[in-house]
Amino acid sequence: MEPNTPHAGGRHSAWQTTKDGSEVHTSQTIEIRQRGADLDIAAVERGISTDEGGYLWRAQPRLWDNEISWGWYAADDQAVRSKGTLYLVVHPHGHQMRGRWAGLLRPARAKWARRHRTN
Repeated sequence: MEPNTPHAGGRHSAWQTTKDGSEVHTSQTIEIRQRGADLDIAAVERGISTDEGGYLWRAQPRLWDNEISWGWYAADDQAVRSKGTLYLVVHPHGHQMRGRWAGLLRPARAKWARRHRTN
């Protein structure tokens, strides 16, 4: 992790969305790389099966005053057309981000939290 990159590293993410009219809750492990105010985010696992609506994705939001972040996301799985925008609010202590993403397929509410680490 680069110095002054408090958002970089592994995280757990949780999502609430819908698929075929039913509510879906899932969690995924994500990796965040930070270069200044620019974030590169990638899901490293689907969280749920592809039949249940799981897919790999990536995002490139930008931090503003270390309070909010917005940018784009897109599916990394070829058969999935999901893409759009995401808006996240950074917790004042930086340990989580909450927000929404909306796009081509369906809206979602999101929460990202730092992965707990053991020494």
